Amino acid sequence: MINVKEVADNADLIVNGYAFTKCDLGYRVLNLNRPTKAAVFSNIHQRALS
Repeated sequence: MINVKEVADNADLIVNGYAFTKCDLGYRVLNLNRPTKAAVFSNIHQRALS
């Protein structure tokens, strides 16, 4: 189970209930109100084209 408090404490930014945390691929995003919903935003496609 995800420790929501720990994720929030370690987040780089929290906006409207979403915790954004920098990772190797880009940013992990967790909905703090529904911690079973998450996403990762990355620029892998752009890096491959560079």
